[in-house]
Amino acid sequence: MAKKYENLVCKNPYGVDEPQYPWHHILPYVAIKEQFPAAFEMELQVITEAYDMDPIPMVHEYDQFLMFYNCGTNLFDFDADIEFTLGEIGVDAETYHIDSAVCIHIPAGVYHAPLKFCRIGHPILFMECSLNHGYKVTYKPETLEKK
Repeated sequence: MAKKYENLVCKNPYGVDEPQYPWHHILPYVAIKEQFPAAFEMELQVITEAYDMDPIPMVHEYDQFLMFYNCGTNLFDFDADIEFTLGEIGVDAETYHIDSAVCIHIPAGVYHAPLKFCRIGHPILFMECSLNHGYKVTYKPETLEKK
């Protein structure tokens, strides 16, 4: 007999078998996108090597939260160097150097990226969350033409 609330429990959230984005080569990767009836999207990755995750600035129609923590028993024992840009390049962009555990709020309509994992001394737990069904992104056409 089915339990009343079993649709609210997502056992074994899926990983990605086929890359959907260039950064999905980094594993383990867990995504919760449409398993629940609520508007919620979450991606969780363990970052073990330096690389450029999002080289092209983008914008979303919903708020987004990015979290960077140490992947170990002490979430705040952070040993990495990351660069992240908020704002529109050439207009109001600001690049932030991340060298400690941090949570970043990106309001709807705010351009962001590139996101560069410059140095990884110890694996990083990277999480992206939003109150939205699935991941939807918009790039500036002129930005894509330069790629």
